[in-house]
Amino acid sequence: MTIYSGLVFQIEQNRQAHITDQTRMIEANEGRMLCNVLILKRKTNKDQKSIISSIGTAKIEDKKIVVLLKNHHCFKFQLRSQPL
Repeated sequence: MTIYSGLVFQIEQNRQAHITDQTRMIEANEGRMLCNVLILKRKTNKDQKSIISSIGTAKIEDKKIVVLLKNHHCFKFQLRSQPL
């Protein structure tokens, strides 16, 4: 019985880790998307320094694009002229 409960615990732990990894990937993709939107908007308006959306904000700081999602997770990307 102890081996079985240990196995169930390990399976649940692995499942939780997988969910956490998927959540991080989704957040990183949302960050990239906001970054790309800002890059594309700057192609038509060089003065554009930030954008605000329903998922977060993206702004230019010290040659980087800083993305702050609504859940307060932060991502930083190099400022570039082409989308990521």
